[in-house]
Amino acid sequence: MVVEDYAEPQVKLNLWGGTNGTYAGFDRFGRIVDHLWRDYGASTDADRIQHGYDRSSNRLWRANPVAAA
Repeated sequence: MVVEDYAEPQVKLNLWGGTNGTYAGFDRFGRIVDHLWRDYGASTDADRIQHGYDRSSNRLWRANPVAAA
C-alpha cells in the first residue's frame, strides 16, 4: 500500500510522491525511509517519521521532524 486516505480526520499517507515510477517514501531496497502523513485540510504535515538503516537492514535511527518542531 503506498497511498492511504482518511476523509474524516482529513489525513493522507502518501509514499508515492516520486517521479518516473519511483516511490519517495521507500529506498532502493523497499524499506520505508519517509512515512509522511499530510493534513490536507490545513496543507501541513500531520506526522512524519523518517528512518535510517545499516547494510543489514537494521534500523539505526528514527526521527520525527513534526514533533521536534
